[in-house]
Amino acid sequence: MPIQESERHWWGGIEQNERAWRYLSFPAFTKLLRTEELFFRKVSKFPDPYEGSIPHSLTEIRKKDARMANIPPERFEKVYSEINDHARKCSYANCWHLNSNESEAMWQKYGDKGIAIISSVDNFIPSFKNQDKLLFARPVRYIDYFKSFETLSGEERTELKGIGSEILDEFAAINFVKRGSFKYEREFRILQPDLSYFPIKEYEDREYNIRIDGEKEKYPAFTQKSGVPVCVDFTKTPEGWKRELEVNLSTLIDEIRVAPGAGEWFYKTVCEVVDEVGSSGISSDLVQPSVADVHDPKR
Repeated sequence: MPIQESERHWWGGIEQNERAWRYLSFPAFTKLLRTEELFFRKVSKFPDPYEGSIPHSLTEIRKKDARMANIPPERFEKVYSEINDHARKCSYANCWHLNSNESEAMWQKYGDKGIAIISSVDNFIPSFKNQDKLLFARPVRYIDYFKSFETLSGEERTELKGIGSEILDEFAAINFVKRGSFKYEREFRILQPDLSYFPIKEYEDREYNIRIDGEKEKYPAFTQKSGVPVCVDFTKTPEGWKRELEVNLSTLIDEIRVAPGAGEWFYKTVCEVVDEVGSSGISSDLVQPSVADVHDPKR
């Protein structure tokens, strides 16, 4: 059964018409034009080993949550550690950069042959084709992972408590938190969780649906899928480290920007490729040079 329209997408923390940039290499850009598919990588395969982990200072808040739930803190920690690890192994992400202007830091990651496609955040939902799975999307929140709770400022503590509540309430929330050293990325992340479920009526008959320290146990992680109550099966993870989701590029792309210093020949090459390979509604009229290349330095 296809997922209901009301459950298909969940956006949060986004300003209306905010600009999002996806910086790409030339081969990746050409592939996007040919396939009309956005690339999603499994979160557990991201290079940052802290993806899907929690800030150290959140441990103190978890101990308090455990006491309120009348659960031994060590037990509470192990359960949510397993759930968070499962979240990163069952989630695929596509990453953008939120900014009203070009980012020199992002250009440097791709060199003088980089390309950026620019979109309005409002265009994301309408651009996905034949999408029958849940999508979450929101800006990533950055926090110092290694501070103790006692050394956090009042503002940091408030933010941390909010993050802790989100992680308890929502399976995908852990995948929207990163270390402060990545703050320059100003990341906007689209996430597709791919969980396994079984009907709640089967819960009592099941031997287990999660493993804690290798031991088979049952955990009542109840939710809804297409309006039907279900229980999460934490013993199954999807195969494959990537996904490609079909999109309408003419809806998604507002502008195509060429890296600063790329040169006239590269700019013309990008224009030619867009005209030859691009789908209907995509033309070289969308291609623009970097703003750094159209303004002379003032001395």
